Amino acid sequence: MDDFSGAEGWGRSSAISGLIPLIDVLLVVLTFLVWVALAPAGPGTPPQGSKQSLAPDSSRPLQVVALTIAGEWYLNGQAITKNELLSLLQSESRNPQAARVLFLPSNKLSIETVGDSFQQLKARAGERLRLRLPAAGAGR
Repeated sequence: MDDFSGAEGWGRSSAISGLIPLIDVLLVVLTFLVWVALAPAGPGTPPQGSKQSLAPDSSRPLQVVALTIAGEWYLNGQAITKNELLSLLQSESRNPQAARVLFLPSNKLSIETVGDSFQQLKARAGERLRLRLPAAGAGR
């Protein structure tokens, strides 16, 4: 006996056979997208991201900027207002040998606060700014 006897069986069979070409096309598109995403960059193409090395440049001095849970800013251990800090970083950014800047936020700050503060500092300090998140359990 045929499994597809009757009108209902033929309808299901033709519906499934109509999906097979669509599934084949979707698999080809998916394969292409995975290939594009994982393909290595061609020769001479710089890697995406920063043009500067992420390795620390030990020949330049380091400034440490800290932000406490109370919203207090510190530059190398000395209290400073946010506006003073931003204007100082802006003026130093004109110097090609300006000091590197390390931003150390308190671990009790929200991720939104840390992100907003980092973006404000990055706008003034540029590529010389690095973020170091505190270790779990360390309080400031």
